[in-house]
Amino acid sequence: MKLKTATFCVFGALLCALPAGSQGVLHDVLPVQNSTYAAALPSSDFKIPSSHRVNAHVHEAVTSLSTPPAVRKVPAQASPLSPQWSTDFTKQADFDLFTVIDANNDASPMTPGSSLLKEAWNYSYNKLYFYSDKNTADDYLVSPAFNLKAGHSYKVKYKINCFRPHKAEVKFGTAATVAGLTETALAEQTFKGKTTLEATLNPAADGVYYVALHCLSEKAGYNMYLENFSIEGMTSPKVPNTVQDIVVTPDASAALKATIAFTAPSLAQDNTALTDRKSVV
Repeated sequence: MKLKTATFCVFGALLCALPAGSQGVLHDVLPVQNSTYAAALPSSDFKIPSSHRVNAHVHEAVTSLSTPPAVRKVPAQASPLSPQWSTDFTKQADFDLFTVIDANNDASPMTPGSSLLKEAWNYSYNKLYFYSDKNTADDYLVSPAFNLKAGHSYKVKYKINCFRPHKAEVKFGTAATVAGLTETALAEQTFKGKTTLEATLNPAADGVYYVALHCLSEKAGYNMYLENFSIEGMTSPKVPNTVQDIVVTPDASAALKATIAFTAPSLAQDNTALTDRKSVV
């Protein structure tokens, strides 16, 4: 990636020593959480009071790209998470596990010098939201890695709040990239107000998977807040379905017993035939 100019976000009146041949403007020094973004700055370039920490948003003027970049990339996870996990995004550490991909490469500052972006996912004041302005969205919020097993189903939920209509689909796959998110767990939905998008993941093989909310909103949707993300394991799809036609007949002599009759299931929970049923207990 070749950088022509860069704007480094720091809040407060601070001076920095930039590398030879580069240009930059310092702004937005915030006494808030750190983040890791697509470009890293040499720590020796800045002298910052100990009472402040850098909110390391970096906006890059890029002259050549082979593929659209992620607006922010995250450090590699130590290990994949168990698929019994949720977050309400009130902690920076949870947001830092997600990858944001600006697939159409159209993110831009909301105002000159701002660290908040239009046409992009933003995290500010413990709120996560997508901001749609003048373009149709093509932006991914990719989850942390999860260990999933073939033959099992997993329920994913996104709790969303927006005041104008937005559109999104849910994708999943074996890499946190557009090319790696090969499966569609939920087709494109249009929604407004408080909404919960639910999707079911049915991995074809054991492995590490990522799930993504792919925002496809039309222009001028403005803020779409993501208030909660969760994933939980469901039962194996080969678990038998529920029994049918239950009839309970009390004992004719009034003894404390009864006869229970029912029809055993012939289908599993994924609606396929049960072929290896041996007994009913």
